[in-house]
Amino acid sequence: MGNDRSGTGAETASGPGYALLLAAGPAGKQRLMDAAAALPQLAAVPPAALLGTPGGASVVQLVDPADPQTVLTHLRTAAAHPGPVLVHLAGQLTLDAKQRLPHMALARTTPRTARYTALPWHWLAAELGRRAPGSTVVIADLVADETVWPALKAAGPSGLAAGLTLYGTVAPAPPKRGAPPKRGVPPKRGLATPDYSRAFAGLLRGAAKRPPLALLHQRAALEAGLGSGPELLLDGSAPGEPYAVPGAAPGPEAAGWAGQSGPAGAAGPVGAVGSAGAAGPAGA
Repeated sequence: MGNDRSGTGAETASGPGYALLLAAGPAGKQRLMDAAAALPQLAAVPPAALLGTPGGASVVQLVDPADPQTVLTHLRTAAAHPGPVLVHLAGQLTLDAKQRLPHMALARTTPRTARYTALPWHWLAAELGRRAPGSTVVIADLVADETVWPALKAAGPSGLAAGLTLYGTVAPAPPKRGAPPKRGVPPKRGLATPDYSRAFAGLLRGAAKRPPLALLHQRAALEAGLGSGPELLLDGSAPGEPYAVPGAAPGPEAAGWAGQSGPAGAAGPVGAVGSAGAAGPAGA
């Protein structure tokens, strides 16, 4: 069962809310976005405004976790919450080398180890997709590396939205820049900045009441200068069927990309620095 295909996100649920703010990325040269820069402004938004819940909300920040099982535990806590839930993701997407399924890179992720060190996207979709319609929204500010961007661009926004109410943006990796590199030294790449997240947070801080999520998304994308470039804008639609609930194994289990069921290993429609994470309540 998908979550709220009407485009209003978690606004149809009542009671105290719960927000999980996840910022993650691999260490060193593999990092494509300054994901943690998304959190200070989001954390400054009053919890009730962030969730649109007059009864308040709990906010948990998870910064550069190293273990996908740690993230899965937090997702399950969010999924079990009886009130409205918002999950905000800032970071980068990659494909695992074996099954070619999208993953969110974590602190220890490398191109060869993504299957075991990154968060499978279908874990996220399965855990949150079981919740009641209208109770859950995912806000994403992501960069897609070269392994996943071509297929994601071909699939369009629905490539990630299976069973989810998903707003935000996914952009290709920033181009390499700077002076011509020395022989044998790859050129440096600039870090993307979470402009969508900052705009989203700024609009919430300035609003007396949270506007409808579809409108909030449109205004955030406009203020972030998005919409005329190569990025994909995720507009809250939730096509496709949800993924199966993930098992305990660290590798992705039987699930296709974009909600297409298939055997483990099936391709999709085409073809993170620190401890386990700084997590804890940030507000109530």
